[in-house]
Amino acid sequence: MVPGRGRRVTCRDFIAFLWAYLSEELPPDQRREFEEHLKVCPECIAYVRSYERTVRMASDAFTDEGDELPDGVPEDLVLAVMEARDSRV
Repeated sequence: MVPGRGRRVTCRDFIAFLWAYLSEELPPDQRREFEEHLKVCPECIAYVRSYERTVRMASDAFTDEGDELPDGVPEDLVLAVMEARDSRV
């Protein structure tokens, strides 16, 4: 549960929020509130830094946009990635 909010936050909610924060897509008031929290929460600072490193490493894994997926990648995973990519555009 989110303290004082009476609502359960899922991992998916948190990841979407964090992605929006790092992509600078959050509304200014939410961004300010989160940044105020980061000033006093070393655990969240560490998590955000770890998340940023993970995203950077994943991006660096594919240097050529024309790279083909390896054989055996599940079709439902490919569709989910494409759907997520298309929803951000």
